[in-house]
Amino acid sequence: DGIFAYNLPSAKDLNVTQGANSIVTGGTNGINAQNQGSGATTIQTAGTVIGVNNDGMYVSNMSNGKDITITQTSGSIEGNTTGIFAINQGSGATTIVADGNVTGKTQQGIYAESGNTTTGLSITQNTGTVQGDAQGILSYNTGYGATAITTSGNIKGITSDGILAMNHGSSTDMNITQSAGSIVGQVSGIYAENNGSGSTTITTDGNITAATSRGIYALNQSNAQNMTITQNSGTIFGGVDAIYALNEGNGSTTIKALGDLRGDDQSGIYAKNTASAKDIIIAQESGNLSGKVNGITVINEGSGISTIRTVSSVVGDSGSGIHVTQKSTSKDLTITQTSGSIEGNTTGIFAVNQGSGSTTINSAGIIKGNSA
Repeated sequence: DGIFAYNLPSAKDLNVTQGANSIVTGGTNGINAQNQGSGATTIQTAGTVIGVNNDGMYVSNMSNGKDITITQTSGSIEGNTTGIFAINQGSGATTIVADGNVTGKTQQGIYAESGNTTTGLSITQNTGTVQGDAQGILSYNTGYGATAITTSGNIKGITSDGILAMNHGSSTDMNITQSAGSIVGQVSGIYAENNGSGSTTITTDGNITAATSRGIYALNQSNAQNMTITQNSGTIFGGVDAIYALNEGNGSTTIKALGDLRGDDQSGIYAKNTASAKDIIIAQESGNLSGKVNGITVINEGSGISTIRTVSSVVGDSGSGIHVTQKSTSKDLTITQTSGSIEGNTTGIFAVNQGSGSTTINSAGIIKGNSA
């Protein structure tokens, strides 16, 4: 290792600081920091860190430890396996801030795991590129707090997902925010799986590309609550769906689109609520939306309403522009087109309501079905 720092159980804090002109290279890890003590672990880098055969940075807290804080203020961190590998089994929070390039040649750019007794997991990328041969960023939270991932640069997963985030155990909310830049995955751009007790919120302001699966794949499992996906700008492209939202939790699903979306094999937006969930609300506020089969697909098996609003172009290449199915437990179904066009190769709008509420369709633009 370039730097090996180890606290025994009798010790307290562990601190490593690298200056801007420093180069740290290790045959195994660039920096290896392991804390079995009762304090926090803090790593700050500003130069070059290289792990030739393993991780650029390996950081761990055992059960007596508290916070892990890793801050890259500039420079680069590179590992043959993972760029930054952080695992916290202590009683504090896990925080990673990247302001440079982070590369994992055979695994993740950043891998962060917060164990059962921790209090939250936060990853913030302000500049640079985070790239892994598998995922760009992988986070796994089983602790008592929320997961927060914020990116403003470029994220790339060469053979898997750009971002893979998982909440399990006692975890709560999952918040993923793209403020700028790009997120690229060979499989999914963003894969967010929340089996915690909170809500899932994904906000994008850049470009997201997934070659073989979904631009955004969002899954709320049985313990989770609401799901909210907001595209403020940019483009979202998926080899299957642009946005795929499956809510098996106890809340509602809300999707807002203000940019272009394309699902190259299925739908531009696919949203499904299972029986325990509530409302589905989809609002296209600008941009163009299209899918190889349907432009928008909605399946609501929950106990709430379904509401779809469009203002621009919605196209289903081989199916429907909008395809909605409500099951017997659902309520009102409302589709409102305030401008633009809705077009499908079979039907412009296909709506089946098996629920107990009303069906309302309002059109103020072009609706076209080429065959029925």
